[in-house]
Amino acid sequence: MKLAWSIRLSVLLSLLMALSVELYAAPKRPNIILMLVDDLGYDDLGVNGNPEIKTPNIDAFAAEGMRLTNFYTAGAVCSPTRASILTGRYPLNFGLKRIYDGQDLRGIPPSVRTLPETLKKAGYYPLHIGKWHLGESQKYFRPNGFGFAESLLWYRGLGDHNNFSLSLNDGTPQSYTDSYMMHELTDYLVNFVTSYDKKKPFFVYFAPYSVHAPIVVPKDFDNSSFGYDLGRTTGRFSAMVSDVDLQFKRILDALEARGIADNTLVLLTGDNGAFKAVKSETSTLRGNKSEMFEGGIKVPLIARWPGKVPVGKVNDSVALSID
Repeated sequence: MKLAWSIRLSVLLSLLMALSVELYAAPKRPNIILMLVDDLGYDDLGVNGNPEIKTPNIDAFAAEGMRLTNFYTAGAVCSPTRASILTGRYPLNFGLKRIYDGQDLRGIPPSVRTLPETLKKAGYYPLHIGKWHLGESQKYFRPNGFGFAESLLWYRGLGDHNNFSLSLNDGTPQSYTDSYMMHELTDYLVNFVTSYDKKKPFFVYFAPYSVHAPIVVPKDFDNSSFGYDLGRTTGRFSAMVSDVDLQFKRILDALEARGIADNTLVLLTGDNGAFKAVKSETSTLRGNKSEMFEGGIKVPLIARWPGKVPVGKVNDSVALSID
């Protein structure tokens, strides 16, 4: 058994060393966009077999890259998973096993090295957009304290998608009462891609609040081509997922228009399984958000990097958010 673990560790270290060489020495390092959709369960995408929710743009994206069918999160709620992604460590290593909201007095220990810090040292420009939930009571718990050069932070707790506040680089929060948060956050990312002029690759951690409760459909959502029953909770949830799909296309279109799509690794995933009230009736997964069954920790993961990630590949290898 010890020999098996030794072999696995050797392989892992070899892969990490190869990646380090790629990041530091490659003549043209890739931009990276990691989109973490809030409460997006494995069964909430058409490409993963949902017959009710329409996600044509994400489905097409999956056909252009690789889709993992056995990807699991480090927690059944948001904060542990987010910590595992940004630190590469099991969140229990620093006592994180529940949600850290805007009023929580704890956070990721400042001594923990993070992904944005590592990429920053490799010459990247790290940008955070959206939800954090990893400790916000002190400045050093927030994104700028963990290596992000720029942060548009929503940290006002669980509120309405049409009534929220955003803070740029820990500045005075700006209130929005007649807008939809997913659209505002996507606007910021699209504008960033359109105007970015630094002579270095970028890493964007895009963490929208959608499709988390409360279930609120954008006022300008055109349901004519979808036909959802917006009088039902499940119908409104389907509309929210389809709206995420539309916003995702805006991001991909911005990369194409800027001419950098071929040199950008884009990853789309979720932070935990779907919550019970909107879980797909066709799901074969046991449990839901907040439960450590498959339905609470199995999420989509799709990656696209033209010329590097295999096209149309379906990968059934088991992987975790700490990876």
